[in-house]
Amino acid sequence: MTKRILYNPYTRITHLEKLKLVRFLHENAENGHFSDDEVLEAVECAVKERPSFGGFILALQENEELLGALVVTCTGMESVAARHRLMMLAICKEHRNNGVAHNLIGQAIQQAGGDLALNLDPDDGETDYFENLGFQKRFVEMRWHNTGKAA
Repeated sequence: MTKRILYNPYTRITHLEKLKLVRFLHENAENGHFSDDEVLEAVECAVKERPSFGGFILALQENEELLGALVVTCTGMESVAARHRLMMLAICKEHRNNGVAHNLIGQAIQQAGGDLALNLDPDDGETDYFENLGFQKRFVEMRWHNTGKAA
């Protein structure tokens, strides 16, 4: 039987659950390759263990094995940007393409009250998948990152 687990600032997450979740997200991330520190930051922001607007984490588990998990953070915005941002999505390699991601994303949309956005790498091929789920292209994020090299 598949069990749905919700973590948020009110339900709390134990240290052991957090370590298991961080390892799972790091090893199985679908929408990017994140370091342990990046995953930990997103998880701790979602449950407000770091200064943030909070958010939530959804996980699907069967017989104590994580099938999939996602992390959503709140942006603190009401009109300029979506109130919720899907930061990370991870599906166990053995359970990909069997509806786990679809199930989790549907639950995340519901949990976020229908106000959910995500960033995608335009070259990774996931755009069509999310458009089929009802997401629409609205903005292009451009990011400047200081690499320490002179221009």
